[in-house]
Amino acid sequence: ASRGPEYDTSTTHVEVGPGESFGVDAVLSRVVDTKGWVAVDPHLHARNSIDASITLDDRVRWVAAEGVEWAVSTDHNFVTDLGPYVARNGLVPWVRSSVGLEVTTLESGHFNGYPLRYQIGSPTHGAIEWVGKPPGELFSEMRGLGDPAATLVQVNHPRDSILGYFSD
Repeated sequence: ASRGPEYDTSTTHVEVGPGESFGVDAVLSRVVDTKGWVAVDPHLHARNSIDASITLDDRVRWVAAEGVEWAVSTDHNFVTDLGPYVARNGLVPWVRSSVGLEVTTLESGHFNGYPLRYQIGSPTHGAIEWVGKPPGELFSEMRGLGDPAATLVQVNHPRDSILGYFSD
């Protein structure tokens, strides 16, 4: 059993046969003092992304189990809001979320933007069209999906040999 890098782990070896179940009780102790810090994952994919099959409920439960305190949804070319799933799973005391997006281009790289506004009504909930646009224009459009003064644009996989923004 684990709860992220701030806690110790517990190991119990069990044998469970067909049709049997077994419960394990474990107490995990905090071993790293992170007071004043926030554990964040600003690059999370779930079912709304082309490369993930995990449900949004399972994603937020995984995030909480690993000690992530701020979860940023960044599905490929799809704006996702994890907030309702955090609430539905009773995780509000432990996890905060931000709406985000990973703009995934074929020409210039992958870029996250967050926090954004969640827009109901379009098939992608507000994702931008990226085809043929230079990175500077994409960054401006991403910032326009949130508060332009507060929206962060993050370069993902910056030196990837194929789609890295800073690759040669």
